[in-house]
Amino acid sequence: MLDATKPSLSSTLPTTAKTGEAVAFSASASDVWSSVTTSWSFGGGATASGTSTSHTYTTAGTYTVTVTATDAAGNARSVTGQLTVTAAPASTGDSPPATPPNTGGTPPGTAPDTSRRAPIQLPASLLTFPPSRGCVSTATLTVGLTPRAGVTYRQARIELTAGKKTITRTVAPRTITAKARKRTVIPISLKGLPRGSLRLAITVTTADEHVLTAKRAYRTCTAKAKERRASR
Repeated sequence: MLDATKPSLSSTLPTTAKTGEAVAFSASASDVWSSVTTSWSFGGGATASGTSTSHTYTTAGTYTVTVTATDAAGNARSVTGQLTVTAAPASTGDSPPATPPNTGGTPPGTAPDTSRRAPIQLPASLLTFPPSRGCVSTATLTVGLTPRAGVTYRQARIELTAGKKTITRTVAPRTITAKARKRTVIPISLKGLPRGSLRLAITVTTADEHVLTAKRAYRTCTAKAKERRASR
């Protein structure tokens, strides 16, 4: 039987490349009656064989690339495409500047970083609280702040927890500026908290990054209930 059928051939040829880089080529070829050989022509006289190969172009330009599948009877099928090769960017040969070793010190001309300095704890006795016996009003709780020579109080942060609800309040600096020999009263609003057990955590920060911290536990009640407890 005479074999006059061309082999099947499929290949997606690349269309662009740069000089100096290896360009990959691949094809798939088959024939019903016999084995198939695959050959490549890359343009400029360069050739190769096999279903997978590569070629490096050294000169920019447009090249005609052809892949051909041939069976044992000499029947051949080809796929042809145009490949545009552009010049690769020229290397300047310059090396990137060396990175100076990190010795852990402060770079010259840079101010030392003091933001991570550990705060100094002031004595909690500078804070005074209502007695924890009985109950406190559901409206407002007051904390006393005693002045100290050379210390400027900047801010008070209060965290209040009642049941499953926790709220945070911040008291402005003007409110907590303690005058000499005069205790400052910090009003803490309890609005929005349910009645019952109340946990208070307060942190007072000074202008020198010193801190005052304390915690207390209370029970809240209405003003009438507080009066009844006081009259007993």
